[in-house]
Amino acid sequence: MFTILNLEVSQKRGDSVAIIEDMKSIISDSTATQKLEQTYFTHHNDLVQMARLLVDDISTANDVVQEAFMKALNVQPNFKNSDPFFYMKRAVMNSAKSQLRKRQVSRKHLSAVPVEESNLESKLEAEVELPIDAQIIQKALSALSQRQRECVVAFHSQKMSYKEIARLLNISEGSVKQHLHR
Repeated sequence: MFTILNLEVSQKRGDSVAIIEDMKSIISDSTATQKLEQTYFTHHNDLVQMARLLVDDISTANDVVQEAFMKALNVQPNFKNSDPFFYMKRAVMNSAKSQLRKRQVSRKHLSAVPVEESNLESKLEAEVELPIDAQIIQKALSALSQRQRECVVAFHSQKMSYKEIARLLNISEGSVKQHLHR
């Protein structure tokens, strides 16, 4: 079901390798940086796929993942008691939320724009068609609330357990189950 999106994600990975090389030259090598670098190369596609399902757009998903890694590299988190991949999943989810909030604000401002100009954006989006299965998935995900979408993506796409999702989103396991079964 999600393999269609994986193909789209893997095409963008080449650009990301150049970006990580630039990031490495800027930031000193520390244990946290090495763990983040390893996480980047090992799990980049998984994180972009997760972001893609949350933000509906591959280029925005790539931006979300890059932003999350850049912030993590600047903060230099301590991974003594935590998994860097889990940390990055949370960072990507938070970056995706921020991106969606920005999108909502810009749409509010675009509502004041005359109809002809706002149709231009929808025409451009219509030109870049996804395969029919991916369209169905995206349409179903966009009908969900933000919290439901996060739970569904984490559970089905990332194969996370209820407990892991609860920890990721800082909610109870019961809430996770409730969001998944609505």
